[in-house]
Amino acid sequence: MSPSFMIKKAICVIVVLSFCGSLYAEPPLPPVGKRWVLNPNLSDEFNGTELDDSKWLDHHPTWRGRVPGIFLPSQVSVADGFLQIRGEKLKEEIVVRRGRGRKDVYTIAGGAVVSKNSGHFGYYECRCKAAATTMSTTFWFSGGGGIGPNECDSYGQEWDIQECVGRRGDFDGKYFASGMHSNGHYWYTDCAGEKHDHRADQVTFEDPELASAAFHVYGGWWKDATEASYYYDNGPAKHQTFYNKISDTPFDTPMRMNLVSETYPFPWIELPTDEELADPLNSVAVYDWVRGYSLVDFDAFYVAEPNPNMATNGGFETGDLDQWKGRGGSRSVVSSPEHVHDGKYAVRLHGAALLSRLVLLKPETDYDFSCYAKVTPGSTFTCALKSDDTFTAQVTDQQYVRKNFRFRTPKSGNIRIELSSSGEDHEGYFDNFVIRESTPDALEHPPIVDALRERIEFGGDVTLSDRDNALSVPIIYAANRDRQIRLRLQHGDEVLSETTIEANAGFANGIVNFDVHEKLSDSERYALHASLQADGNSDATIGEAVQQITLPTANE
Repeated sequence: MSPSFMIKKAICVIVVLSFCGSLYAEPPLPPVGKRWVLNPNLSDEFNGTELDDSKWLDHHPTWRGRVPGIFLPSQVSVADGFLQIRGEKLKEEIVVRRGRGRKDVYTIAGGAVVSKNSGHFGYYECRCKAAATTMSTTFWFSGGGGIGPNECDSYGQEWDIQECVGRRGDFDGKYFASGMHSNGHYWYTDCAGEKHDHRADQVTFEDPELASAAFHVYGGWWKDATEASYYYDNGPAKHQTFYNKISDTPFDTPMRMNLVSETYPFPWIELPTDEELADPLNSVAVYDWVRGYSLVDFDAFYVAEPNPNMATNGGFETGDLDQWKGRGGSRSVVSSPEHVHDGKYAVRLHGAALLSRLVLLKPETDYDFSCYAKVTPGSTFTCALKSDDTFTAQVTDQQYVRKNFRFRTPKSGNIRIELSSSGEDHEGYFDNFVIRESTPDALEHPPIVDALRERIEFGGDVTLSDRDNALSVPIIYAANRDRQIRLRLQHGDEVLSETTIEANAGFANGIVNFDVHEKLSDSERYALHASLQADGNSDATIGEAVQQITLPTANE
């Protein structure tokens, strides 16, 4: 912007009427033009008397636990405003036979709480206190993946925001007893079937205090498919680039949230003693809350959809094959109107092609699936939905036809969509994939969570807008519920212009255009007041910021 459009800021005074910031935790400052909003499906204050089974499993659906620690629902409870996972010595060992004469022998009980819903890019944090044992207290995500970039390989994802234990000892992993430790695992199976654990460089935050001595806030911002940032007690960020020597987008698919207390590999971390496991106070991992946030536009009206389409990018409206993986033949997104059923795009498959995607759904739940498909003359394609059972539809129609069926998810909740043909010259088009719950729970307005320290401030210097007699006002605000922003421009005691705009709930960083009804004079000093109001029917002010501004003179 040229100097003639700049306004000189003399002073900036911010007054915030709120509680001490130590009582709050919140996401990092969003990019300009964006707002963090709470994702209720991946947030819980644990203020009830039992685990909310609409959000959580009290066990891990695909993992019994690392020997000798087994995950048992009996170790998971909600009481006194906390989720609690207790480690305990089993009265009798549990033996699980795995075939070919192999068996796992479990002697310690731990616990796992896993989200029924999956999450994608966003900010996630929890406040917890580790058990004072060598059982873990963790906050992490896993799942997703699919066919790898070489078409004969595959991959999975694991994103560890925090892993720790609660005491030190004479073992190599004793540094896990304090601070924060964050990892990204790219679980890769190559074309020869060999498995690899490709890790990003670990991010750590040091703290002399044991993780079991007090509650701490652990946060992770999954920015995109390539990187994440981490926050310990809402302090300065540290950054991580995911392992990218095999794929340019290694962390590109949704994952589930995990809150787990397990045994770590011995002898890297020693096993908990019988004595510490017998202590009902110190053998418990305690979670105060978990919160997930999604980025939306600064002024977007955001309401959670009651029964969303779980096949994200099912209409290929991103203009690419985001979330979809494939091998063989050719696979491309097309925009020709004659080949698009709805919207701007569809997908074209040609030859012996396979296109697939993994979708993470609620376990043991009924869903309805549908898509639209057509083929060229003489071509045949198969549309399949695979889990414990396989549902298959043949596509031979030369005009778009709807294929649909109802299915029930397995215990894992994971299903896979597969589109395929074995003919070298076969050509098919697909569009509008939809997966929705057959009988969704009635949508209830989630309780308002006082997660943010409500306030308002200027995000930078106020400037003259390109519009006549208008100011561009950079605003940062935090509101736990829908509020209003009142802008008032004064020259001395005279109010020159005043306006009120909506401040939708969330943590926002954006630019507001403020029309001024009076012509402003060069070199005059004005005061711009910005206040966060409780609502339009109240004069209750939650926070206020004032910026003194001076218009540039003609020769500036």
